Amino acid sequence: MLWRVLRHGKFARRPCAPMDEKIARSEIASEVYFEASLKLSRTDGAGVAGATLRRIRIAMWYRALPISLCLAVLLPFDALSQEGDAAAGAVVFKKCGICHVAETDTNKVGPSLNGLFGRTAGTHPNFSYSPAMQEAGKGGLIWSEVTLRDYLHDPKAKVKGTKMTFVGLKDDTEITNLVAYLKQYSK
Repeated sequence: MLWRVLRHGKFARRPCAPMDEKIARSEIASEVYFEASLKLSRTDGAGVAGATLRRIRIAMWYRALPISLCLAVLLPFDALSQEGDAAAGAVVFKKCGICHVAETDTNKVGPSLNGLFGRTAGTHPNFSYSPAMQEAGKGGLIWSEVTLRDYLHDPKAKVKGTKMTFVGLKDDTEITNLVAYLKQYSK
């Protein structure tokens, strides 16, 4: 039916290039789909209108299939990009390494970040935390990716009165890489 319209209908006077033909078919398919749905609403769905509508639905489904497959393949890569790069995180950690250690469980000027994730804020043994950090821990602050990300953006805004003088990291990729680096030492 679509080819009859292409050959004898409004597109018959000019020669169609392959892309024009596809566009013409999709426009005609939309028109035929609409007309067939009108006929179906007036009839019981049997006959030519029902068969045409089924063919058009199948054709439209096959058009959506490649797009769906592309999304299914590419979306997991976006999730992987959120995990971060631990090697790049080691470079970012050099900013933190002046006061913190992640490889071992020893304190420096700041507390050790070894085993940080899942720890309540202000509770690492043998470290003198500020009263603000201890209150944040008592208030339910537990270090996770989300809370650490918020804290690293602006430490003084997350825990008002903290002793940490670091101004924070503004780049989200640096924070993501740093989190990936610290996760290595939180197992």
